[in-house]
Amino acid sequence: MLKINDKYEMIFASLPSRVTSAIKRICAARVGGVGAISELHMCVGSRSSLLLGRERIYLLTEIAQTDMQQTVNKLCNGAIYAHRDTITAGYISLDSGIRVGICGTARYELGHIVGISDVSSLVFRIPTRDSSLLSELEEAWSTSKSGMLIYARAGVGKTTALRSLVSSLAQKEGRIAVVDERCEFSVDECRKLGVTHLRGYRRYDGMEIALRTMSPDIIVVDEIGSRRESDGMLDSLNSGIRLLASAHSESADDVVKRPGVRILIENGIFDVLFGIFNTDGTYSHKIERLK
Repeated sequence: MLKINDKYEMIFASLPSRVTSAIKRICAARVGGVGAISELHMCVGSRSSLLLGRERIYLLTEIAQTDMQQTVNKLCNGAIYAHRDTITAGYISLDSGIRVGICGTARYELGHIVGISDVSSLVFRIPTRDSSLLSELEEAWSTSKSGMLIYARAGVGKTTALRSLVSSLAQKEGRIAVVDERCEFSVDECRKLGVTHLRGYRRYDGMEIALRTMSPDIIVVDEIGSRRESDGMLDSLNSGIRLLASAHSESADDVVKRPGVRILIENGIFDVLFGIFNTDGTYSHKIERLK
């Protein structure tokens, strides 16, 4: 019988039983087993697929609309209303740090999405625990005096890098506060590490609350970028707090041109950039010191 850790059990418990059985059969014969799954895609009227290692594998069974609705209900523990804000933003977050992309038919009021019906697609992004670049991340952070920005294109491992580095730093540095707007850090892991976990807070709100009430030495924020958000951060980050953050970008030149990042660099919030790249499954990195 397959031994499956909690994050996979949480996913499998939400899926139609025939889909779970098919996944287990496939993984039983593969190197790494279930633990090698990094993505699961479900689409109404089509076959589900797995990203297992570097290989995309399609299941034989098709997903009906009733299957999709039952899966969404289970992911939300029967309380879809409680997840309304994130669903309208395109995702559902699970306590294990797994983010499930969701799309369907949007309903608008006064120019804003207020609901999603007839869900047609779900994409489970399953994080790995450790980055293969952890030692390089640790070395780069050790040379930073004010803060470090990790950048990469989507799906390359920015959030995994953040989680790995936070896990390492929690064992050797001071108080850490993680502002986790999209709920991509595991609740249990943060508790075990003794990390202050501001789950679901908007980035600026979470930073302000952390600084006002938690006295952190390091603040961690995923996916920064907007100028409005960064303007608010500047008001909070002139008290000696170090910032560890990530941003979506293909290159260092591109990321420093983004208004929200540029103003933080100009004000000395970041003094190290750490780029992550994936070429044909091979990871590499680039470190740039700004001062």
